[in-house]
Amino acid sequence: RRRLWRTRGIRQHKREEHNTVSCAAGEAFWPASRLLMDYLVRDCELLRGDAPRRVVELGCGLGLAGLVAATMLGTTKGSECVLTDGDAGVVARARASANNARGHTAPVSCVEHRWGEPHDLGRFDVVLAAEVLYDPNLH
Repeated sequence: RRRLWRTRGIRQHKREEHNTVSCAAGEAFWPASRLLMDYLVRDCELLRGDAPRRVVELGCGLGLAGLVAATMLGTTKGSECVLTDGDAGVVARARASANNARGHTAPVSCVEHRWGEPHDLGRFDVVLAAEVLYDPNLH
């Protein structure tokens, strides 16, 4: 059996029992992303207050955690969220999500970046990552 949800035009597949569904890793809201989002909203003090903060989400997928962080920072002057992923298509989808949220969040940029490669993204106050290691043999 397979369930299919639509979230603002984004397809998400869920496995049930022992059936597997083939989908790209960056096209799903993974369970740890939801847990991280809940933590950010309920318990994370790092995103509260008026101090400007730079936040990066590694392996952003659809960008859920980074967009939640950007929303929590709101229009705090000097704050910024950078969503990164190693796949250009995933970055394009994250950029579309960020564009839909514009105006209610801290500025969000989306960048293709692979771990271990040099970058000029600068320094960050908060680093977010959820289910960033993916092995298709385990899913």
